[in-house]
Amino acid sequence: MKGFLLFCLIFIHVHIVGQEKKSIQFVPFFNNLPLELGKKYVLNDSTWFEFSTCRFYVSNLSFLNEGKLKQKVNEFYLLDLDEPSSLLIDIQNNQFDQVSFSIGIDSTTNVAGILDGALDPINGMYWAWNSGYINFKLEGTSSQSTEKNKSFEFHLGGYLAPYQTIQTVHLPIRNNSNDILIGFEILAFMKEIDFKKSSNVMIPGSNAVQLSSILPSIFTVLSNEK
Repeated sequence: MKGFLLFCLIFIHVHIVGQEKKSIQFVPFFNNLPLELGKKYVLNDSTWFEFSTCRFYVSNLSFLNEGKLKQKVNEFYLLDLDEPSSLLIDIQNNQFDQVSFSIGIDSTTNVAGILDGALDPINGMYWAWNSGYINFKLEGTSSQSTEKNKSFEFHLGGYLAPYQTIQTVHLPIRNNSNDILIGFEILAFMKEIDFKKSSNVMIPGSNAVQLSSILPSIFTVLSNEK
């Protein structure tokens, strides 16, 4: 009997703990295939892409239910394809039907001098010369690049008017009883780039603003039905 009671207590504890937490997992794609750094993706006989860096900040992570804010997470997350564990964010198991988040760092934080954790300049996402954060960084090579070595570099940032680049994503959640999978399709971003004009955007400005405005559209919620 004691063994049975102990088993029941363990089962109840595991069940409760399992219900307290779940996660949001960000899943990268290119042309509907899993995106891997260092892998060449061929679209046709004349177009190919290979990515060496893909990282971006997620902040202001919020959960809403019927239009009302249920929870806001005051953390900054640096998602880096070179660090797969960074694509997984643990969250509380609240009732919600929408998730929203910002891609990038807000202006207040940019000037607050917080330079540790995800915001540490060692992560390669801070312009020391510009005293600001890179919100989204994508690097690699492509047949479409006009550079001699076929490279491209898109470092999108800027927090001062009129070149603010932080973006907000709003996604509906059909079923929040399971872990949430959020896909982001990099091809949707690359299709909007006019490589004839530039294969590099490395400073705040109108080009960074225009490319940043594309980012919310590349995120979608993947089916989490079980």
